[in-house]
Amino acid sequence: MNNPHLESRDPQAPSELAGKGFYNVLNTTLIVVRGVALSILVARILGPSKQGMYAFLIYIVQVAVQLVNLGFPNTIIRFVAKKIGEGDTTSAAAVIRYVIRRELVLGFCATIGLVLLANPLSNVVSGGIPLLFFVIAALAILPDSLTIAYESSFEGVLAYRLLLRFNCLLLPISLVSAIGVLLLGGGVQGLLVIKVILAFTRIFLYRRALERILPSGLSLDNNTRQEVSGYARNLAAIFFFDSVVWQRSEMLFLYLFRTRAEMAFYDISYMVVGMAMRIIPEKLTDILFPVFAGLEGRGDRNTTKDYHYRSTRLLFAISLPIATAIFIYAPLLITKVYGAEYVSAAGAIRIFCISAPLITIARATAYLLYAAGWHRFNVRLAGYAAAGNILLDVLLIPSFGIIGAAIANSVTQLTAAGILTTYVMRKTGGNLPWWGMGKTVLAGMCQIAAMWSLSLVFNGWSLLVIGVSVGLVVYISAVLAFGILTTDERYRLSSYIRNRF
Repeated sequence: MNNPHLESRDPQAPSELAGKGFYNVLNTTLIVVRGVALSILVARILGPSKQGMYAFLIYIVQVAVQLVNLGFPNTIIRFVAKKIGEGDTTSAAAVIRYVIRRELVLGFCATIGLVLLANPLSNVVSGGIPLLFFVIAALAILPDSLTIAYESSFEGVLAYRLLLRFNCLLLPISLVSAIGVLLLGGGVQGLLVIKVILAFTRIFLYRRALERILPSGLSLDNNTRQEVSGYARNLAAIFFFDSVVWQRSEMLFLYLFRTRAEMAFYDISYMVVGMAMRIIPEKLTDILFPVFAGLEGRGDRNTTKDYHYRSTRLLFAISLPIATAIFIYAPLLITKVYGAEYVSAAGAIRIFCISAPLITIARATAYLLYAAGWHRFNVRLAGYAAAGNILLDVLLIPSFGIIGAAIANSVTQLTAAGILTTYVMRKTGGNLPWWGMGKTVLAGMCQIAAMWSLSLVFNGWSLLVIGVSVGLVVYISAVLAFGILTTDERYRLSSYIRNRF
């Protein structure tokens, strides 16, 4: 089938991956800008207590969505990419429909479940959260779950340009609507209503677009259905346990043992670092999953190892300066952007910055594991990680608040990432680019020295702008001087920039 949205699937073409990465980064930049802008508005207009309430409700929705998805998005990406890699677009479309039907049922059940739990939840939350807020939040579960499933379908066919078009249309509308609600005094309730309406609008548009990309009217054969179901079941266990770690179980324990304001501080700290990593490092990493899956469909394991080795080195080089810049200026950044009353979030931000670059490269390794079908190992690992995370939450949060929460989350993620990477490297016979990563750390130390020295001369917004800019220039210069990028990579990067701009 000749469809313009089914772009080149040849993983041997770096220019194709660079183009897809470019659109994926732009796409994520829009999402991040919207998320950060909304976070700042909510924080400044509603204050720490109400912002904490809103953050807790969104956390409940995210956990429910995670439980509904339970590996279905990764299942879609893997099998759609694999089937298209094999030239079988009809089976790729059938996989999507098969998963969407199951998400409809699970999403509806989760919505009803949260509605039934709304009364007891509203009664036990410290400071009280109105029952109606939980009911409205519950209505977002189904469309949010389907949104992730449809976006995974677009990722499976590498249609990042199409996703960018949708976000160029919908995200500004979302942000303007949220601003209007806040300025008109709609508060938390109004924000939740806008979220539900826009979520249903998004899945309607996604469905129509997907019908034009892939064929319809076909069902999975029994063998493929069993393979997809088995893969999804194994991932379900992994993502069930991962929901404890990645969906911030610390929010629940902060709610039980601390205050709403600390929930707001933790939510902001997690979001600031998470959003910064999402713009470039994570989105470039996400491209690897469908590429790895396509290579596995062709049986080309050697190319997979080569891509993993190179991507690990480059992802570490990209993520380190971002984390370093945020780490150095965290208190000033929070004070200027969110306000002095949120400065308590800076300590947790710095803890997350320490772990962020290593967790980013572990994400690429996890995609290799999923693409190769070795996910059963991660079931046990995710279970141990979830148990360890909860134990650390109980031990640290009552006494140390958001600092304890950040330590619990970071230690859990780093430990799990180290074990996962060791397993995959032994399984593939591959290696990590230790020498390149070591030189990257040296470049980061040069950046730290430059940014710290400027703090002795400047302050306020001038320090943020000049310090970050000079720090990045120093870092890039060190990267080039230390030879962290190969000659081929430098040539391809410069050629791509010239051709694009």
